[in-house]
This record gives sequence, structure tokens and C-alpha cells, in this order.
Amino acid sequence: LGLDGLALALVLLTSLVCTMAVVASWTVENHLRGYLVLILLLQTGVIGAFLALDLFLFYVFYELMLLPMYFLIGVWGGGRRKYAAAKFVVYTLGGSVCLLAAIVALYSVDVRDFVPQEFVRGRADAKQLAEPGLSDADALRRADVHTLDAATLSRVGQAVMLVLNGHEDRIAVQATPGQATPGDGSDRVPLFAPGVDRTAALARLKAEPVCSRAFQYAVFALLFVGFAVKVPVVPLHSWLPDAHVEAPTPVSMILAGVLLKLGGYGLIRFAYPLAPWAAAELTWWVGLVGVAGIVWGALAALGQTDFKRLLAYSSVSHMGYVLLGLAAWSAGRSEYWEWGVVGAVFQMVAHGVTAAALFFVVGVVYDRAHHRDLLRLGGLLGPSQSFTTNPDP
Repeated sequence: LGLDGLALALVLLTSLVCTMAVVASWTVENHLRGYLVLILLLQTGVIGAFLALDLFLFYVFYELMLLPMYFLIGVWGGGRRKYAAAKFVVYTLGGSVCLLAAIVALYSVDVRDFVPQEFVRGRADAKQLAEPGLSDADALRRADVHTLDAATLSRVGQAVMLVLNGHEDRIAVQATPGQATPGDGSDRVPLFAPGVDRTAALARLKAEPVCSRAFQYAVFALLFVGFAVKVPVVPLHSWLPDAHVEAPTPVSMILAGVLLKLGGYGLIRFAYPLAPWAAAELTWWVGLVGVAGIVWGALAALGQTDFKRLLAYSSVSHMGYVLLGLAAWSAGRSEYWEWGVVGAVFQMVAHGVTAAALFFVVGVVYDRAHHRDLLRLGGLLGPSQSFTTNPDP
């Protein structure tokens, strides 16, 4: 587990939105204890996913959110709650399968040249214990290290990007602890672990399947689709309006304010760092998907008369700007990527606060007007005088 600026902003957002959701649960009377337990379990899964730096641990927390949300919609939802809950589970599980396939593929990568060499020596000793006649040289040559640590795999992704772009000469070996890095003004990137033979490590990296264009495309596509379901992007968005309409107001607040941010967070934390070469190659397609979501979500929202459904489609449109910010990624000028990520994170936090507040307003209006039809509301003064202003002098 770890916490940086990106995770800190979303953890604070999660705590704020979940607190607001509990406050907005004053109308829940049926199985109140179970309802609050599920809310807390959902919050645990979300915060755990934001703090996880290991892909397996992230996947566990990511899936932990599925059951609480299913029961919160299926038990305390509206008339079509079972359909909405089942649709949410089907779409989410589809994305989870893609994530699991990407995780398995990444675990197959040999990262022996990117981790402390003590681990490699330990693997070699284990092989010698399993095969007593094995020499030290053969044991070291056959030793392999596999990990799901995101930081290690991101260094592998950077190295692969440099190799595929023809800049393998920039890959350097990290300085040993206590040894100063020579300030020669070069643009070398220290990626290999201290004590590694650079020539041999580079040859091993080129021989790995991870250093192929097909592998990079496949991993990025799997990660992108897996997280795109949660963003959600068009055409993987159809579960969201049904889930919002049928979910109780507090659950809609969490869904819009927090859960949708997991998709954008996953793209920033995992998809782009682990497969940066494919991300740079497909940046135009990511931008087109973002623009399609912006336009489609906005046009669909204009045609809605249900207050909740309108907000659901507007969320699809607003989250499209997150993808548009990430589409600034390129292997050239890094400041564009920095600006794009900062804008995407700002959009996620801002949308989390405003969307949760808007769904809270929808719940207040529904409690007084007993419907969400915008054509019948005609303003809030009639159905809810105390909610606006007192007309009496």
C-alpha cells in the first residue's frame, strides 16, 4: 500500500462523498444495519484500491466493491432494481476479466534485471536446492523473477518503450546506494537495478515477449477496456443510467462521486505506465473515444426527462474529458502529459463533488415531489417551498 498526490486526492474525495451518503440515508429504514455495513465495506474496497501498489491487491479490492454495490442496488433500489443490479454486475465482470488477463500477462514478465540482485541470487539458490547438480553460473542464468509490483513493471514499460522507439542507448543502470550519479548532462534513464550487466540485461529484455509490439498492444487494450467499463466510455456505458435510476440516492452519490473515478485512476496508475509505448501509439484513438463520450453523453442528457437519468448521461459526458486529458500522452514533450494528467485528475475530483451534490439534490426533490419528471416539476417553488425560499413575507 502507498499514498501519493493522486491517491490522496481521491481518498479524501471518497471519505467526503461516503460521509455525505450516510447523511443522505435518513429515508432508509429497511435493514438499516446491513445497509450501513455494505456502505462501509464499499468504502473499504474503494480506498484499498486507491492505496494498492500491487496489481493483485488492487484487483482484490477492485472486486470487493462489486458485491456491496450489487446488494445496495438490488435490495434498496427501485422497481427494476434486480435488472439494474444484474446489468451492473455483468458489465463489471466483463471488465474484470480483461483486467485479470492483463495481470496474468504482466506476471509472466521476467523482471530479474529491474529488482535488487539479492532476489535473483535467492532464486538461483532455490534452483540449486531443487537441482543439486546445478552450477552457480547455470543457476544464475536460469533464475527468473516475477512480480506484480506496479513500480517495477512501470520501469519495464519505460525500458520497452525506449527499445521499441530506437532509443535503447538511453537505458542505464541505477547507481548503487551511496554512489553519486554522474552529472554528465546526458539524457540516460536509470532503469536497470544496481549491479546489473547492462549489455546482458538489454539482450534479455529484447528476447522477452514483453518487448514485442503485439504484447504491448494487447496489454494496453486489456487494461483500457477493463477500466473503460468503470469510466464509463461509449459504448460500454449503458449500465450506468439504469444503475443510477434504480439505486437509492446515497448509493447514486457514491456511484457517481467515487466509483466512476476508479476507471480514470486505473488508466493513470496502471494502463499508461505499464504499456507506455502502446499508449503513445493509440493516443489518437483514446482521444476519439473521449470526444465520442463527451458528445454522445451530452446529446443523450438533453433528451432526458428523468432527473437521475439526465445526470447519469451528463456523467458519461464529463468523464469523457478525463480520457481527452490522458490522450495528451506522447513520447515527445512530457509537459503535455503533465498538463493532461493534472486536468484529468482535477476533472475527476470536481465531478466527484458536484455529481454527488447533484444526486443529493435529486433525492431531496424526490422526497418532496415524489417523482423525478422534469416536465412535471416546473420549478421547485410549488412542490417544495421550504427547499427554495419562503414566499410569505
